[in-house]
Amino acid sequence: MKDDYLRYLFNRFFASSAFNQLVAEDWRPIENKNDLIDSIIHEAFKPYGLAPPPSIYRDRVDTILTLFEKGGAIRLEGDDYAGHHFSFKLSKKNELVAQWVNSGPAHSRISKLGEGVFLRALTKIVEEDTVLVSDVEIIDETAGIAIPASDRIVTLGHNQPEYQLITEGITALKVEVQAWNGSPDEPELRSRVLQGLEAAQALWAATELKVVQVKVGVIMAIEDAEFALRKIATLASGIALVKFIETFISNAFSGIDWGNL
Repeated sequence: MKDDYLRYLFNRFFASSAFNQLVAEDWRPIENKNDLIDSIIHEAFKPYGLAPPPSIYRDRVDTILTLFEKGGAIRLEGDDYAGHHFSFKLSKKNELVAQWVNSGPAHSRISKLGEGVFLRALTKIVEEDTVLVSDVEIIDETAGIAIPASDRIVTLGHNQPEYQLITEGITALKVEVQAWNGSPDEPELRSRVLQGLEAAQALWAATELKVVQVKVGVIMAIEDAEFALRKIATLASGIALVKFIETFISNAFSGIDWGNL
């Protein structure tokens, strides 16, 4: 649930006028992207009286921005001489966020129990993450430095049978959602879940991903589809797709705590 609460927090901020005022449609140098991400994290938590170190959640926000880019809400412009720049297409951003923000387990729970449970959840999450941030680091023995677990780079061997099984599993799940009639209570749920799976396919087609990108961009898209279809996605062998992905990635890096990424 932690991931759902954090995603709900950031999507709610992305949907706000405060975010629109923060970014406008100005062109920004790509090298200033982390400064913008830190501002997003600060402003998203500020209404709840929380101020976690931005580095804890930087990769999560960066992954959402990647989904914005793939969805056409971020424009890129420039060259090696003028420099590379990006800006937000706010109308497209609003369209994407409208599909994301009012869905998922966190939104459902908060709608039933009230905003107080959201503040309580965020407070506990920040307290845990602030304490655990040093515990999820590993040592890169070749460089002699500590690397946060979420920053670890996974090389995806596209010829590995496990990788191909996962690719087939995501595709099969997408086909199943395409055949689904959707929810009468949430008319946009089907299209939103499909967009999430398409973004997951695009990420999974990369040769390298950060662990947090696997979690936020791939696994959570699958979990959204499972939530919509009210069933667990499995491979042909019957193994749960999410569990298989976690095992596949964990074989490259031991000690990943998927629940606390």
